[in-house]
This record gives sequence, structure tokens and C-alpha cells, in this order.
Amino acid sequence: MNQRPDPTFYPSAKLAMEGPTETLAFTLMLSPDFSQPDGLAVVNVDPTSDDFGKIVHQVIMPEKGDEFHHFG
Repeated sequence: MNQRPDPTFYPSAKLAMEGPTETLAFTLMLSPDFSQPDGLAVVNVDPTSDDFGKIVHQVIMPEKGDEFHHFG
């Protein structure tokens, strides 16, 4: 039985460095003054891709002040 809850989770930095190179990064888009809703962006981090460094998808929260940074 696999004891890791997610097969992409690495219990140490050393094991993560031995894994495959990531091609997508997930980052929060926060509005510190609450003038816009917070969001989640998916960024292409594959240097061989034409979309390298670009947001390839995003999810915007429905309301201002949802405070994504307070989840969990």
C-alpha cells in the first residue's frame, strides 16, 4: 500500500529534486487592497514551450474580499 496521500508529493527536497521537472506552477493572485477578487493562476514554466512564463489558466473568486490567502 502506498503511504503517500498523493503520488506527486515528495517527503523531502532531495526526493523532489530527483523527480520529473514541473511544467506548470500554481500561484495565488491576491488583491491586498480588496479592489479586485483574489484568484488562482496556472503558469507555464516549461522553458521549451511557446507559452513559457505565461498564465495558461486562471480562476477568479466570485466576490471581492474572499481572502484566498486565509483558506485552510
